[in-house]
Amino acid sequence: MSLPESTQNYANYAASVPEMIRATLSEKTGLAQAQALLEGASRIFFTGSGSSVPAALLGSQLLARTTTKAGMFAPSSLLLDEIKLSSADVVVLVSQGWNRADAALITRKVVDSPARLIVITGRPDREGDYGAQASSVVALPILPQKEKIFCRPASAVTGYIKIAQLLESLTGVRYNTEQWIDAYQAGWSRAPSALPKDKQFVVLATSLLLCAGNNIALSLREGAGRYGSVHELESYGHGQYVPDQLHIDSTHYFVLTAQANPYYRDAFARIKPMLDSTHSSYEIWDTPHGDILGNVSHMGRIAKTVLASIQQDGWDMNNPPGMEGNRSFHEADTPNQTERTDG
Repeated sequence: MSLPESTQNYANYAASVPEMIRATLSEKTGLAQAQALLEGASRIFFTGSGSSVPAALLGSQLLARTTTKAGMFAPSSLLLDEIKLSSADVVVLVSQGWNRADAALITRKVVDSPARLIVITGRPDREGDYGAQASSVVALPILPQKEKIFCRPASAVTGYIKIAQLLESLTGVRYNTEQWIDAYQAGWSRAPSALPKDKQFVVLATSLLLCAGNNIALSLREGAGRYGSVHELESYGHGQYVPDQLHIDSTHYFVLTAQANPYYRDAFARIKPMLDSTHSSYEIWDTPHGDILGNVSHMGRIAKTVLASIQQDGWDMNNPPGMEGNRSFHEADTPNQTERTDG
């Protein structure tokens, strides 16, 4: 069977993640300026586009866990519609390509306001697309510069890492390059075989691991063409589980945990009796790391899983059904942005 080009591209990007981690951490253009902006801000809004959204969520959760700084995750719809920005505000936008429609609209809103904008992106050169007012923008580069597939195994990881690096001066949380790389490779080496087509996959996670959980569900859907959903474990146990349990023969669970944090073990212990009582099919995705590094470890595992699945069944993630009718969600009318966009 001849495999689609997107499958080879995915394999290349997934294999290059350790190299991309190293290059992203060593690239410190704009970092000191961005950290100074955050330290002086009264409010910090974290937002993102596409597969970069979970990195923005990680930023808001890291800030809440370690500081008393006023920070929040703001979905693009909330940021564009409701939030009034002032000169004391900083918006942190995570967008690999910085040209998706929602990323372009967020950028315009911030540069037209008194607030400042930090963009974590593979395309810092796109700052000029937004005119003279873009002087209020600080772009922090991540790699790869382009990741021309829908499911992005590399930039999702480097987005996490750049968010953590950006917040170091506020949170005091620091990991060296080898720790990040070891976490990714630990997940990559533990990945299971190809996913069956006749199952729906339910990802259960809580706290910081919800970041990876969201990326995993997206990878299942966009990358492997499987039905995937993610649920916060506590809410799921209060009743969201019912439809999945009614179709238990076609449901398989991934439960995300992190050995270094007993909170995750206790959370799983609460849901385990329900899963066992209905003979649910489930896997515990564990990691010896804490939950910050654990997010990257779980991303390595889903990357290997998606790759095994698309190699088996020939799924072309770049040509899903409905692609032609869905372009308004991917294209922006910002000048010089005519190619298909990245998240």
